[in-house]
Amino acid sequence: MLEIDITQIIRNMKAFRLLVTSLLVALSMGFTSCGDDNISNDSTNDNTINEYYTMLYGSWYREVNNELSKTFMSYKFSTNKQVIRYTKTAERTKGFINGNIGYSDWEVVNEYSTYGLWYLEKVEGTDLIRLKIQWDGNDFYSGKLINYLDGNILSFDDGFSNDLNKGDKSPNF
Repeated sequence: MLEIDITQIIRNMKAFRLLVTSLLVALSMGFTSCGDDNISNDSTNDNTINEYYTMLYGSWYREVNNELSKTFMSYKFSTNKQVIRYTKTAERTKGFINGNIGYSDWEVVNEYSTYGLWYLEKVEGTDLIRLKIQWDGNDFYSGKLINYLDGNILSFDDGFSNDLNKGDKSPNF
């Protein structure tokens, strides 16, 4: 009778091991399938980043004009991750000339180019894309969220409320 009990115990241990092994296999398959979901999300994230890179390459410009000032700004994003920002600003004054309101000639008060390096990154846990630029002379990359980007319009917070238009244009002043 003692032998029967030991045999029964051994059978129960084998059944228990089989059950544990089956559970471990099922759990590992579940983790693997979760891992596959993450891979597809990473692939989607990579596709989004690649689409943004493709749309961002090239020249963008904006003009901000009012009665007394004009500002022209352009960005050129190259495929080798270099960026050039060109800015030109002109001003004029308003006053009375011979009893009539008149304006002075436009005077360029600021014209310069800034060079840097750029890349895009996905903001973790969101669908947002950040444009990171390291301007020449800086040791760090500043990040700006891209509010909107398509083949014609680029909107990101660079201190101006106006969007940038796709194209290679020069200032008219």
